[in-house]
Amino acid sequence: MALRTTSSVKAEAGSGGGADSAWAAVVISKQVVSGVRVGIGGRETVLTKPLAGPVRIEERKVKNVTEFVAVNPLTGSVTVLRSTQVDLAAILKQWEQAEQEVGTDKSDAASAAA
Repeated sequence: MALRTTSSVKAEAGSGGGADSAWAAVVISKQVVSGVRVGIGGRETVLTKPLAGPVRIEERKVKNVTEFVAVNPLTGSVTVLRSTQVDLAAILKQWEQAEQEVGTDKSDAASAAA
């Protein structure tokens, strides 16, 4: 599903300086509709209901398990989101195949026009 929002959504990335302290987050300023897929690193979540901002979606350790959480910076509230591990190599392969198909379509169209 394409990302549809009623406001801006941005991605953030940074490093706290330690070897394991790199982080990434998706920041939602107003609202995101249900069905939006959010991926960070090798995990993804599909939002099952609209998510009102301001909120930051990030990975955190919760009870010794890596989870996606939605953090409200105004209240400090943390909500655990269901997430799954994804195969980044398979996603890259699918993207490359789609890119090749688009390239083939363009050359076919150019040949037909000539």
